[in-house]
Amino acid sequence: MRRLQPGELRKCGHAYDPKRSIGMRPGKPSGGCRVCKTAQVLRWHTQSLNRIRVAERARVRYHKDPSILLAARARARHAATGWTTIAYRGAFAAQKGRCALCGRHASEFKKALCADHCHQSKTTRALLCTNCNMGLGNFQDDPDLMRRAIAYIEKHRLALKPAV
Repeated sequence: MRRLQPGELRKCGHAYDPKRSIGMRPGKPSGGCRVCKTAQVLRWHTQSLNRIRVAERARVRYHKDPSILLAARARARHAATGWTTIAYRGAFAAQKGRCALCGRHASEFKKALCADHCHQSKTTRALLCTNCNMGLGNFQDDPDLMRRAIAYIEKHRLALKPAV
């Protein structure tokens, strides 16, 4: 690999100047151009600041108009589970606003009811509270595992009852 001579152009198009070179070894093509490196750092900072500004504007917008946040959540739910807002509202009305497993009303929870779906067949099932949805997920939708858990709980529940 040949060394660059002062005034010779680099790959970036800037002339080589040993005083302005940074990198591994001055004079080598691998040595970085200070002008390009500075521009690269400035671009990175500008992009980072722009991301922060966009996120801040979105946060302010959500606080001013909560319907924007609800629409964003609906789009995310549709992307994740395939449930449209209309299908979600229909299921919510059919379930009378209650979790399909525990039966507690949606007003008892901080979060909205989850749109449950089968991971294998990709079909939608019902609306569940976060606890029930996570419970099903932790049992990997396996009925045998759930039956064993029920037997385990009942066994230990009987052991705690006082003898009469």
